[in-house]
Amino acid sequence: MTSLPQTAPSRLPRAAGNGYPIGPVMMAPAQQANALTGADVWRVIRANIWLILIALAASAVVGYLANMYLLAKFSRYTSVGYLRVLTQPEMPRGGDSFYGAGVNTAELEIEQRTHSKLLLHEGLLSQVLASSQPIRQTDWFKQFVTYKNNQQTVDAQAAKQDLLEKVDVSPVPNSRLIEVRMSYSVPKDCQTVIRALCDQYIQNTRELQSEQQGKGLSSLESLSREYQTQIDSLGAQINGLTEKLAQEGVAIGGGMSEKDIELQALIPQQSKVMEDLATAQAKLDSFERQVKLGSVPQVERDLSQNPSIVGHRALVFDAQRRLSEDLVQFGESNRITLAQKKDLENLQKALADEEASARDSSANYLRENLQGEVAGDKQASNDINERVAKLTARISELQSTKNEVSRMTHQRDDLRQKLDKVKDEQDKLGLVMGNDKLSPIEWSAQPDLPDRPSFPKLSIVLPMALALGLMLSLGIAFLREMTDTTVRSPRDVARVGQMTLLGMIPHESDDPQAAGARLPLAIYEAPHSIIAEQFRQVRTRLQHIASLDTTRSILVTGCSPEDGKTIVATNLAAGLALNGRRILLVDANFRRPMIHNALNVSNEVGFGDVLNDPSVFDHAVRATEVPNLSVMPLGNRPSNPTELLESQLLIDFIERALEEYDHLIFDSGPLLMVSDAIALAPRVDGVITVVRARGNSRGLLQRVRDELRRLKAEHLGVILNAVRVQGGGYYGPMIKRYYAYDKR
Repeated sequence: MTSLPQTAPSRLPRAAGNGYPIGPVMMAPAQQANALTGADVWRVIRANIWLILIALAASAVVGYLANMYLLAKFSRYTSVGYLRVLTQPEMPRGGDSFYGAGVNTAELEIEQRTHSKLLLHEGLLSQVLASSQPIRQTDWFKQFVTYKNNQQTVDAQAAKQDLLEKVDVSPVPNSRLIEVRMSYSVPKDCQTVIRALCDQYIQNTRELQSEQQGKGLSSLESLSREYQTQIDSLGAQINGLTEKLAQEGVAIGGGMSEKDIELQALIPQQSKVMEDLATAQAKLDSFERQVKLGSVPQVERDLSQNPSIVGHRALVFDAQRRLSEDLVQFGESNRITLAQKKDLENLQKALADEEASARDSSANYLRENLQGEVAGDKQASNDINERVAKLTARISELQSTKNEVSRMTHQRDDLRQKLDKVKDEQDKLGLVMGNDKLSPIEWSAQPDLPDRPSFPKLSIVLPMALALGLMLSLGIAFLREMTDTTVRSPRDVARVGQMTLLGMIPHESDDPQAAGARLPLAIYEAPHSIIAEQFRQVRTRLQHIASLDTTRSILVTGCSPEDGKTIVATNLAAGLALNGRRILLVDANFRRPMIHNALNVSNEVGFGDVLNDPSVFDHAVRATEVPNLSVMPLGNRPSNPTELLESQLLIDFIERALEEYDHLIFDSGPLLMVSDAIALAPRVDGVITVVRARGNSRGLLQRVRDELRRLKAEHLGVILNAVRVQGGGYYGPMIKRYYAYDKR
């Protein structure tokens, strides 16, 4: 009985090194990975092209049959008539608005909408249904007639409701037309209903127009009388004011009046008086200044001519002469001299008093004369200013009267013009009143008798059926796409997320160059095939993603059986060996060993034997025809493979193998199905997962990813194997372009 070996610790994952990911590294958010790109949409369409074409053909047949059925059971004919709205210049209505020039587009649109609404008014419909015999004889009307006890009953409400549903009235943009259409199964009924409805409406508008014209004519007559009364009143007022102006010598037409002439004559006199007053006032002011200074020439002249003052001055002079003689003869202190001096002082004082009195009297006299002159000039100025003011006020009153006459005249002229317009419009309305056929709306085109159904139309039903068929087929195609959870493309790997895609290997049946070669050694035996080229790309990406100097032991595993793990492992090992590296390929699939069959080597001694007895290592290694590639088959299967893989024996085996070889590649069973791969994954430098296109689901691949994370194994990436060439696939155009480019 074999004892269990001691369990060895797991190998720690290698450091990231200086490598960098090449190719589609799936780290995008989930919503970006799940979004369909334009290329994905085109791929889905190409993959389901026959479904789409069959659906289109079936929908075309269904559309044609549906059109025939609708034509037989639900056909509709449409009759169309056109009414023309008359504008104001074409349809006089009375009042000043008639004289507006041109057509007002906004008013025309309002008229169109108004008539469109009134054509479907319930009152009009009731009137037509009750009075129009042509309508009552139509098949359309008879469907609303019932007989009970030999009495005819009409469901008028239902008939009006049906008319509102079947009759359409709409203005025609940028025109004066109103389109009236009706759809019904009987063509003649459509024409009859539209004609009766529009004729009744035109008749109603004629009657209403005639009534409005009568009211308008009465209003114009009243307005004419009012204008004439105002004109007569203004004429009487103008005549009265004109007579008053004539009495004042004022002419209405123009020219100067008597008052204007008198005023012009007074203005020079007023200027002269003002100048005299200014001169007199200046003389008085100059005299007062001289008085204040004590030097008034006129007063001094009057003093020099006063006999009394002249006599006193002579006496003073004689006294001064005698005093001078006495001073010389007797001296200053003599009694005679002193008496003489006293007499002289008395004479001088008396002379001064007399001169002062004379000066005051003369100055007062002169002042009174000047003041009298100023007062006289002021009075004259006031008199003439008063006359000028009165004349000016009177002239202003007369001018106001003239302005009032002019205003009244203009007002009378305006009233006369309005009266003339009113009379003209009265004449026009009188002519219009005699025309019973005049209406603000008239027929532009009578409703036609339709000879072709307006519904259904094959040109509409068939495209709709094709569109529905196309949408249905596309919906089925994309539903199939969304519900298919298998891994088929890089996009499906991206949906799983956080996984590196190392490469995609095409299915062997789609590669003509790989025919006849052993698939496990396709990279060696069919080096020019696209399969070999894809394995070389995997090798290149692996060299960049993981530094091969530190990543020397690699495990190749998968999600489920038949994924092609052995083929990927052998070709990857052969590719590295052809690159000059010494490779040992080990079959670690204890359930279904395949390496010895794939490479046609003996399976007597192998990996299972070496784990139990490391001394048989050299006997277990087999050389292959590929340079630098050696193989170790499984050999004898041990009874406890998982325990051996978890023991120190595996670590010793790896270290022993890496002493002689550059890389050690293990081919193991499915990771999610056997414990051997789970035990081996954390003890190697890197793990490569093989996924068979359309063979594994995204959920299964996600479980592999999560399991490797729990094991803390270094996941190098995913290889998508056996990708088929088909409609909407990835490799069809790629294979053609590859071989076209590789031609020699």
